[in-house]
Amino acid sequence: MTVDPWQHMLLAIEPAYDTYKMVLEYGPKYVPILTYIDNKGVWEIRIQEQWPDGIDYGTTESGTALDTRCTWCESQLRSWPDVSRWSWQQWHFKSKKDAEKFRTLFTLKWAQ
Repeated sequence: MTVDPWQHMLLAIEPAYDTYKMVLEYGPKYVPILTYIDNKGVWEIRIQEQWPDGIDYGTTESGTALDTRCTWCESQLRSWPDVSRWSWQQWHFKSKKDAEKFRTLFTLKWAQ
């Protein structure tokens, strides 16, 4: 197997080059996380970025993709009864069934 001299040089300068390359090529997945908030008695959906290597790089340029998904969620959930927006990427549902229904809808719309 021949090693690319440029890649060899980059790895010498920055040992984490392969990780950074993977992050740039694949970017994060956007996953609707469902949790129960006991003290409020509601089910919460939070749209969360999951990066390929498990490290949270925050929302830099990918923030646009997150914003697009959150704006879509807002337009979908505006007419749903018993749903309230808690923050930019969090919604509270009174029933688990509705939260799971929305999670399915999100997953189908934004299949990755």
